[in-house]
Amino acid sequence: MNESETHAELIDPALQAAGWGIVEGSRIRREYPISLGTRNDCRMDFILDFPIFPQSDGSLEGYAASRIEHSRRRFGGPSGIGKGDSMTTRRDRQFVKVQLQEMERLKQVTAGHPLMSHALSIREKELLEQAQSLPLGEKEPRAVLFFTGEPVMGSLGIDAAFASRVMEPFQKMVAADYNHRWLGRAGGRGIRQSESHSRLMLTGLPRGSFGLELTAIPNTDLFAEHELADSLYHITRVVDASVRSDEDFASELTETSPKVVPSLKVFLEVIAKARAGLRLESGDLRSEMTPEQASRAFERVSETQSEDQVVDINGTFKGVLLESWDFNFTAMDGEPIKGKIGQELSEDQVIEFNHHYFNQQCVASLLKTTVSFKNGRSRVTYQLQNINPTPT
Repeated sequence: MNESETHAELIDPALQAAGWGIVEGSRIRREYPISLGTRNDCRMDFILDFPIFPQSDGSLEGYAASRIEHSRRRFGGPSGIGKGDSMTTRRDRQFVKVQLQEMERLKQVTAGHPLMSHALSIREKELLEQAQSLPLGEKEPRAVLFFTGEPVMGSLGIDAAFASRVMEPFQKMVAADYNHRWLGRAGGRGIRQSESHSRLMLTGLPRGSFGLELTAIPNTDLFAEHELADSLYHITRVVDASVRSDEDFASELTETSPKVVPSLKVFLEVIAKARAGLRLESGDLRSEMTPEQASRAFERVSETQSEDQVVDINGTFKGVLLESWDFNFTAMDGEPIKGKIGQELSEDQVIEFNHHYFNQQCVASLLKTTVSFKNGRSRVTYQLQNINPTPT
């Protein structure tokens, strides 16, 4: 089906069924020229407008407009059908988000309109269904925290003190995961990663429920955005797991650093005490909690205990992988021990460890972290602090 057939057989009947061009005052303008202020001006497939301001004689004057660029009725259809088929999943999702924002704006403008209020509500429902039908899992170096509840003043704004308190522990969570996952990696890039790569900027205040948009600080490292996106992906999953159940939280925390827990506790405490709700989005992942769920999540995380202990263990050093900054060690009783290299160790020191102690008897000084969960489970992680010769 080509574009003109799509208009004639699908779009025009749908518009007429909704009352466009039939209800008095409503207008449909096709192939409407849009000026972008450049030579790359374009045409919208449809512009729909209608009178919205009541006059003293009962008539309506002034027009609100909505723009429509036709695409598939459903996403993910057979290749080659409709303008949207070449879009990636993320572009599909972004397209729907833009349309939802437009619907929200128009609903506010047309509140109480006999035709448009109902029509826009139907369209909004369709767009939400389309968004839910798209695959999830894409990552990006950006997170948006939408809040509801007492700190939010309608669509006007959000309490500044609350926003300040909630952003700091969120940034610390991201930094803890980033440090665990990426800080210290060298490999083909030759240098250890900078902790500054985990920093986020406040770049927007999305409306709806009121939101805080946090985005990666620009830098020259070609891999930094991918790495930060991965950490935001894991933090979103950990936050979501804290809402679901003890088991889910304990399981998800195995994928990140236990150093995330203290900041997660503060993050949830700020939200719970403010009686706020949260929708956290990063890439195509989403986590939502009501004020009641935030309180339960805070209680769950508060009952998670973390204990650090420095231990010296005799055994055989099995080396460090510079690419992942992971070490392997076998204790004298045969127990395999693995973990991350301490942040205070330099790349030169680690290379010396590999050179002098690989496959040799030695004493490993380790930071042992034990995390105990509410459900009785526990998790132990190790961080290599130093290596010394075996005493003679």
